[in-house]
Amino acid sequence: GANKGLKVLWEATGIRLPYSIALYSFGMILGCCFYSSLHCDPHSFTDCLQTNGIGSIGQFQESMLMWMRIPGQLILFLFLPPLIYEGSAYTNVYKFSKHFLGALILAGPGVIVQMLLIALTARNLFPYG
Repeated sequence: GANKGLKVLWEATGIRLPYSIALYSFGMILGCCFYSSLHCDPHSFTDCLQTNGIGSIGQFQESMLMWMRIPGQLILFLFLPPLIYEGSAYTNVYKFSKHFLGALILAGPGVIVQMLLIALTARNLFPYG
């Protein structure tokens, strides 16, 4: 399934994406296809679903709607452990111990600084009240 698709992508482009990034990108592409297939404004998505109705959409849209009804916590419990395992299974212990301090600095203060920069950027770019 997904592994075969990633191998084909890697061979065709020569770009080796991590599995988690590839899954995220694939999900974003599917989401964009879903919204564009309904011809809806994402901000008025519920109004669009009520207007179109389940009967007027195809199997792809019905499948996406079923996935959207699954609680986010369940999706995290199902998909996060394999992604964490994939990251930890291929970790080189020597390199990890060598770069531990830098990673710890990036994981602590680095994430807080990144969060503040993203919040400031979003506040200035998007029309929040």
